Amino acid sequence: MSVEPQTAALMEADAERGEADGPARQVPGSPPALLAVCGIAGGAGTSTLAFLTAMYVQRSSSEPILLCDTGGPGASLAAMAGKSSPLSLPQAATAITVEALGVPLFAPLTARLRLIGREPDLDDAPDPDGLARLLCDARDAHPVTIVDCGTLQRPVERLVAEQASSILWVTQGSAAGARRARAALRSLPLNADREILAVCAGEERSAAVEHELMGAADLRGASLVFVPSLPDVCEDGAKEALNVGQVALEAITVRLT
Repeated sequence: MSVEPQTAALMEADAERGEADGPARQVPGSPPALLAVCGIAGGAGTSTLAFLTAMYVQRSSSEPILLCDTGGPGASLAAMAGKSSPLSLPQAATAITVEALGVPLFAPLTARLRLIGREPDLDDAPDPDGLARLLCDARDAHPVTIVDCGTLQRPVERLVAEQASSILWVTQGSAAGARRARAALRSLPLNADREILAVCAGEERSAAVEHELMGAADLRGASLVFVPSLPDVCEDGAKEALNVGQVALEAITVRLT
């Protein structure tokens, strides 16, 4: 089956582009990256970190970056962005399978950032072949594709994570968060070329908690990144959050390829 229609939709530049958010630079020879952002528990800050990572990466890219969530009742990227795409990722994957896309795939957020994400809904599970084609086309059309995979509870979240070149695990910086991280990274059968364990600020970390977090990261050869407490990204708070989290976001970005 031909997949040209969705590739063309991904590649098409939006007619009304905004101004770029900073000087563009492109790293030559970097292969396209598919980053799955996976929460080890709910409330860890997974969606916020996916959104801010995409916002940060697009600042230094000469080509558009694609940001997606996997739909479902926990979808929140559209609320953070204040804009939504015509279809969710599962809906688009299903539409591609039956060659009935009919609408643009993404909503442009900036000149170099595109969103596939809608309001929360009870999306049906996508066709796996359609999802694989969509992700393949996304990587062909964008140097970096970032997908909020929630807590890997739904099949679509796991399907994306299985195809990812990089996984950004997100946990809380507490004793419970460290224990969950160690258990998850020891047990979950996912293997990406690069893995990062992001620890979002919680209660003050003891030396024992930091030691356990380092041990959890070592289980997968993952890089360990500590993320400070971030302001709410909704209601125009993204700029402040990007400034507060700049060091952590740079550490994540340089590990994508």
